[in-house]
Amino acid sequence: MNFYLYSTIIPLVISIICLWFFRPLNFRKIVKGLTINIIPLTFYLLLLYFLEMEEYLKSGWSFYTLLFFLIIYVIIIVFINFISKYIRKS
Repeated sequence: MNFYLYSTIIPLVISIICLWFFRPLNFRKIVKGLTINIIPLTFYLLLLYFLEMEEYLKSGWSFYTLLFFLIIYVIIIVFINFISKYIRKS
């Protein structure tokens, strides 16, 4: 249960809170909100790493799961940013 809490539920809550504060209405603002979302997710990833290294958390592979999905998330967001800038210039 802790693995799912640390690797899915808390990052989803962080993402929802970031997008709720940003309130995107069009595609460009959604992309900007998703880009800004990278910062809190990275801080959460670092916090989870340090808590696991100090053995406050014993969640196993949560850090590596989040790291893997954060790398893919960043690649997708960079690609979407490129597409939205290309569409805006056309």
